[in-house]
Amino acid sequence: MPKPLEPTGLDHVVLNCRDIGVAKDFYAGILGMTVVHESATYLFLNCGEQTLALFRTAAGLPSKRLEMDHVAFTVRQSFEETVARLKDHGITAETRPSDPHCIYFNDPDGHRIQVLAGT
Repeated sequence: MPKPLEPTGLDHVVLNCRDIGVAKDFYAGILGMTVVHESATYLFLNCGEQTLALFRTAAGLPSKRLEMDHVAFTVRQSFEETVARLKDHGITAETRPSDPHCIYFNDPDGHRIQVLAGT
């Protein structure tokens, strides 16, 4: 049996939203989360030791897509070992060339998963 990954924690959850400013007012202003990174299209907030990310959706995106974009986990393995272990399990992963730690794939139900390797 191929070796499983070794998760070390939940890095962040991404929720889609229609308006970054309204989302910021709610999550920072009302819920008291601290803004870590922000732009016109995204907002990352500290929520204790975890992070909540909010991504602005494109106009006309189906409402069910507003629920969640992806869940990100941290793992002990290096980038190369993580990709190899996923491949051993028959999972084809996508990577982001600008960030050598990010690995993306879907769970059996189609939910988008991100793994941050070696973090």
